[in-house]
Amino acid sequence: MAAVDQLKLLFDRDLKFARWEENAKIESSDPNNVDVRLFTETNEYQFVIENGGTGVPQVTVTVRPRKPRAGQRETRKRHLLTLPQPLNEITWRRVLARIVGLELVRVQQDKSDASEQRTDNHIRRTGQSLTTFGEPGKAARDMPTGARKS
Repeated sequence: MAAVDQLKLLFDRDLKFARWEENAKIESSDPNNVDVRLFTETNEYQFVIENGGTGVPQVTVTVRPRKPRAGQRETRKRHLLTLPQPLNEITWRRVLARIVGLELVRVQQDKSDASEQRTDNHIRRTGQSLTTFGEPGKAARDMPTGARKS
């Protein structure tokens, strides 16, 4: 259970707005094969910690959505770490970076803002050139050839 304590320390240190008691669940009590699950709103992250013969705990991490996709009965599981890695600071940082990459959502650019800006520039340019012709006191030489009155 020392590996679970190490994972809990890393969790508590780096995740300020989450609590181990609320977001983590230990599925197995076997000290040689511990299954720890972390939950977000959309995903479940499964940490399987195995104590191999080397004495260094090895961790594999998978992610699965909490709800299946439309038309599917089961959720698909993906590996965050392809091979078991030693449970240490480097592996934890690697897993955190991948979790953040999965949990961030893509921001949709509001296309109306860009088109309004283009439209405003067009109107502004058009408006300036139109008002230039109609302003009193403008000399005929400042007007384009087609706009001069003979």
